[in-house]
Parts: sequence; C-alpha cells; structure tokens
Amino acid sequence: MNRFVAIFIVLLGVALISIAALPMMNGAEPTDKEGGSIYSVLVSFDHHTYAVNVQLYDNYLEGYHNSTIPRFMSTFAYYRYITPDDPTIKDIATQLLLYGSDMSDLDKVSLANAFVHTAVTYKNDEGALLPEYLQYPAETLERGLGDCEDHAILLTSILRAMGYDAVTVTMLGQQHVAVGVALEGGEHSFTWFGKEYCYVESTSGAYAGYQGISGSPFVDDMPWAILWIIIVLLSFGFLFWTLRG
Repeated sequence: MNRFVAIFIVLLGVALISIAALPMMNGAEPTDKEGGSIYSVLVSFDHHTYAVNVQLYDNYLEGYHNSTIPRFMSTFAYYRYITPDDPTIKDIATQLLLYGSDMSDLDKVSLANAFVHTAVTYKNDEGALLPEYLQYPAETLERGLGDCEDHAILLTSILRAMGYDAVTVTMLGQQHVAVGVALEGGEHSFTWFGKEYCYVESTSGAYAGYQGISGSPFVDDMPWAILWIIIVLLSFGFLFWTLRG
C-alpha cells in the first residue's frame, strides 16, 4: 500500500510541475484597443528629458487580470509574462526608438531602463497573498509599483518590442532577477551557451552593462523551462522505476 501511495504522490507532483511550468491558454487576445487611460512619464537620461506617453487599454488589462496563468512561479516561468506585442508596450518601444534614433544600442537600452526605473517604483511582495505575485507589464505600468521580477519582465518586453534579443536573468543564490541583452560593449556581461549578454540591472535604472553582476546568472526562457520539465520528469521516472523494483 505504501508503494502505491508513493507512486500516486510522484505522479501528482509531475502533473503539478508540468502544469505550472508550461504556458497556459488565456483565451483569444483582444483584436481591438478599447477604453483605458493615458499618462506621461518624464525620463531623464544623459542630460536630456524625454516625455514618454503610456496608453493603457481596458480590454487588455481585463484579460491580464483574469489570466489563468499561476502568479506564484518564479524561476523558469518569467517568460510567460513577457508581452512585446502588447499595444501599450509596442507604443512605448516606438517612442523610445524615436528618441534614440541617433543613439548607440547601449544608449537605447539604457534609455529603456531609465524609463522603467522612472515609471515603476520598487515595492516588494511582502504582505501579498502569495510570496511572489508576478505581474504582466501592463499591470506593472497600471500600478506603477513592482519588485525586481516585475521590473525585469517589463524591461524585457520593451526591449524585445524594440527589436533586441533580451531575456530575464535569475541570479542564482541572490533571489534577484535582472535583464540580459545580446549586445557587445558592456562593461559587465555574461555568456550563456556561447552567446554574450550585456547585464542590465533593471531595478536601479543604471546604464546598460555598468552595474556589476552578483550571483550566478541563469537565463529564464522557454527552451530552458522545457529542459527543466524534462529533468524533473526523468527524475520522477527514475524514482518510479526504483519504487517499482
């Protein structure tokens, strides 16, 4: 009887982890932009001030608020909240690209980081119902509040909408999340499976590649989430085979 209980627990664990780590459908995305609000963010960068308009749409926000994706996962799950195709994010990216038309790539990335730092006040999740409540970028802009994960998810979304290869980066051992951009020239960078990423500290608004790396960077993206699931399934499979023998 104990063996069957153990097998049941193993299978239940596999199911829960698989559900939590894979993307889940939220229904069809809105095709039209309906209602909403607009506000302006004054971004100071390199001795200049840039006015970036943030247009939020009620039907998109409603879809995010009603999302069925669990909000409590952290590592291996941030990619599910990155929304470069959201009209709010695309519009912000367009404005930043226009302002940065004569800037270097590192300057453009740094301008985007300065925007995120100005638009979103850091606030951790203490007191929340869940230890880590992950927000979609539009929700973060709606609240104007977020912790390191929310800053990183928002910045990654904007950078991807600007055309950059950007990823969220979990700093293992530090309980911290930042951003990596596939650009050369940054003072601080890291290599992930042969690709160099400039490190961007998304909670401080620092210049891209300027702030040092603390901890061991782990790129959080879809392929690595799948790899994690495979490892977990193989581990549970081995356990199942051991219990059966």
